[in-house]
Amino acid sequence: MELFGYYYNPSTDNHDVKSFNTPFKVICNSAETKDLIEEFVTVIDNKADEFAEKDSGWILLNFVHLEININKFNPLRASSFIELPPEIVRRQAVVNIRNNDDYCFAWCIMAALHTPTGIDFVTSSYPHYSTVLNTAGIDFPITLKDIKKFENQNNISINVYGLEKYYNKISNNEEYEIIGPLHFTNAKKNIHVNLLLINDDDGNLHYCYISDLSKLISKQLSKHNGRKYLCEGCLQYFDTEQKLQYHNSYDCDHVKINLPSKELVKDKYGNVAYENILKFINYQKQMEVPFVIYADFECILKPLNNNEKVEDPNSSYTVKKFEHIPYSFAYYVKCSFDDAYSKFEKYRGLDSEKVFINSLEQDALNLYQTFLKTPKKMNTLTELEQTTHNNAKNCHICDKPLLGDKVADHCHITGNYRGPAHSLCNINYKIPNFIPVIMHNLRNYDSHLFLKNLCLNKEQISVIPQNKEKYISFEKNFHVDNYFDRHTRN
Repeated sequence: MELFGYYYNPSTDNHDVKSFNTPFKVICNSAETKDLIEEFVTVIDNKADEFAEKDSGWILLNFVHLEININKFNPLRASSFIELPPEIVRRQAVVNIRNNDDYCFAWCIMAALHTPTGIDFVTSSYPHYSTVLNTAGIDFPITLKDIKKFENQNNISINVYGLEKYYNKISNNEEYEIIGPLHFTNAKKNIHVNLLLINDDDGNLHYCYISDLSKLISKQLSKHNGRKYLCEGCLQYFDTEQKLQYHNSYDCDHVKINLPSKELVKDKYGNVAYENILKFINYQKQMEVPFVIYADFECILKPLNNNEKVEDPNSSYTVKKFEHIPYSFAYYVKCSFDDAYSKFEKYRGLDSEKVFINSLEQDALNLYQTFLKTPKKMNTLTELEQTTHNNAKNCHICDKPLLGDKVADHCHITGNYRGPAHSLCNINYKIPNFIPVIMHNLRNYDSHLFLKNLCLNKEQISVIPQNKEKYISFEKNFHVDNYFDRHTRN
């Protein structure tokens, strides 16, 4: 629920729409709607009072509208049959019951409790769940949060694991791994069952019975052939039972920490390296930006004729004396490759925040059209440059040996030769597609002066906020040609 109100600030003579919202709540058939509405009203009322008490100066004129957002609640449920991936079937550690009802969970429990009289994945091979299990008060298909209730009613402990697809960098194939637990029992009982929760592309879910958890996940644990002692809480293994017991007593938080292995993997340049060795490979990040802008804003203080009455002069109070009016700005465009293209801009006058944004965007557009739109061809190499290039043994970008794929790397703005490079290094070594704007006191002050003018044309803006009112940085994309290009990053 979100309430919108129309506010007026007499000290600045501004009108604006403010809103106060509540978090989402799950409403079931048994929920008391009246109580929920009263709870929402209390939350909004408290937020509105808090806003008014923060010396904001805003006065509520009238309510604009009340917005109620209702989303369909779709809890995690599992029901009818879904095929297992062939890779999991080949491990022969999971029984996938072919049910045609909403009770795959119950059929899995029956598969764990009873030896099948026929084929293990056929429901007729087991007693009917209704003759064995207590499902009173439990809705099927069952949700993960209802499993605890089922455990208590049937004196059975249950863990539920998931299945996730990932890309194996070593085999260059898509593979599956067991994740979880999605549900972990509070206390392991004499009858304990492990289940696998799978899904299809349509979002349907289905429970399977894990007949051998160690066998199911052994492939993703280790190539070590000795006996493994498996922790069901985080799916880590240990080589002795004592280590497992210590882990279960002190270390296990049902979270598995995946550390890089010593396997050989390929990076984006095709180089083979050990996965557990961290190396810098984003060489394009070390390229100097061609232009950077340094900017600052100044305001004048407009005296306010404040006639506010002080209710209690003996207590603390705030009196507004001045209004900050943006009046001037200055910025310096610094060129990294030729100082002749550096420039200084300044402005004094009204609407300086609008002029600032328009001037910045026009300069960014001019820089793009002049220097960045069309890459410049490489200048003819001098005799010295040609000799240096021919004799070079290492790439000037990654500093690794050149093995027959040497190319001449050049600056796309000046056309100057930069050095010998691998073909892949040369392709990825691109000019940054943004112009940084560095501002003095942006977070605490300056951004409030011009931020609204930055958003007038409905162009894409992304921010890194410190809180609702302060921004650490923000980016704006605007149209410069036949595609969108990032041009400013504060």
